[in-house]
Amino acid sequence: MAEGLVPLYEAGDLVEAHLLQARLEDAGIEVFIENEATSTAAFPGLQNELGLGPKVLVPEESFEAAQEILDQFLDEAEAGEWEEEVDEEAGDEESEEEGEGDEAPGEEGEGF
Repeated sequence: MAEGLVPLYEAGDLVEAHLLQARLEDAGIEVFIENEATSTAAFPGLQNELGLGPKVLVPEESFEAAQEILDQFLDEAEAGEWEEEVDEEAGDEESEEEGEGDEAPGEEGEGF
C-alpha cells in the first residue's frame, strides 16, 4: 500500500471502483485503486473472496471528506441512480460503434 493512503472501500468490481474514483477526483480527492490489475471480469466476486478485489484508497487527510462522498455514492447506488448513468454511457458507446463501418464498399472511409 502506498504511504499515507488509507483504505476507504472495497468495491465489488472495477466499474464500481472507477465510478467512485471519478466522484472522488471530481471533489479534488486523490485516489489510488489497489488490486486493479488482478480485478478482472472473468470471475467477479472471487477476487474479493481472495482479498484481491479492487480497493479504493485515499490520502489519510482526505478520509473524512471521502467517506461523506462514499456514503452519498452508496445511497445513490442503492436507489439505482448511478446505474442509469452507466446504462446511458453504455448506450452512447454502442451508438458510436454502430455508426462505424456503415459505409458501403467504395464509399469514403473504406480505405481502398
